[in-house]
Amino acid sequence: MPRLDWPPTQEPVESDFFNNLPDYVKEVLNIDEANLLEELKTKDTKSYEHSLEVAELIREKFDLFADTITREGVSKKDMLRAATLHDIGKIDIPDCVLKDTTTWGEFKTKFQELYNADNTAYEKWLKESNFLAEDESIAEVSIEKFESKFNNHRDLIPLKELFANDDEKLGELKKYDIDSELSFMGALRLHEKCSAKRIKNIDNLENKEIIAELVGSHHDYQTNEKDSLVNSKALLNISVTAIELVHIADVHQALSQKRSYKDSMSQEDILYILMKDTQNGVFKESIAHRWINHSFLNAKPPLDKTTGKYSSLEIWLNENNALE
Repeated sequence: MPRLDWPPTQEPVESDFFNNLPDYVKEVLNIDEANLLEELKTKDTKSYEHSLEVAELIREKFDLFADTITREGVSKKDMLRAATLHDIGKIDIPDCVLKDTTTWGEFKTKFQELYNADNTAYEKWLKESNFLAEDESIAEVSIEKFESKFNNHRDLIPLKELFANDDEKLGELKKYDIDSELSFMGALRLHEKCSAKRIKNIDNLENKEIIAELVGSHHDYQTNEKDSLVNSKALLNISVTAIELVHIADVHQALSQKRSYKDSMSQEDILYILMKDTQNGVFKESIAHRWINHSFLNAKPPLDKTTGKYSSLEIWLNENNALE
């Protein structure tokens, strides 16, 4: 588990960073929370910008879900705080993971190399990670069949293999107390638990447990037991709707943002992916319909009606009685 060098020793004071935050963020964060956000900005500007934009999406769409969320015990203020702070745990993720520039295509190539190398150690790792059954072998399962079931290649590469020829990166993992047996995505997923711990370590924080639950579950990861470090939503004592809302806002914004390993996407592409993810059970339908419908009707600039993805979205929304 990564180290959490918190709390700071200095007394919190208002800073230029705090004063320059958007007004809607300053209205909901205290100085301790703002200090965490500033630390995230120092660590990774992209994650900081992403966090502010996720909060903006929540602010824009909160009223669509306000009755349900407030009835379940979460206020708009708490939603905005959680959205702004949901990625602060990335402070505790080493740069070799957080800022890795390996593309999806390169991960696929690396996986295929490992898969075809008659590597008994890698086969053992796949079994320990629940990607292969104990009675299966790599030789018995075609790579096409395997990939059709586990299509995120970043989940299929242990860090010790990804960084096998880079002692500096392996040393960085050790410094941050990251197990090199974790997959790349398994290491990145640690940020949820780290976010929750950092929130819980702030003294006298209003609604601390609610914020910690929201930031600690915002991806709702569906993954194997080895990498899973968050609770099932069924075990949470707070609003399921609120968690789903932070989740879909997080994914929506991440798809729109250029990252080290991918380009930004058009609004048509983003909404189409959200639709497909909803059909595959990633998002709760009652929430996704309203979210996607609002984005579909209020996109700026307006969506391109000539694309096939626009037509698919329109048909899907109509079929589910989601279009207003």
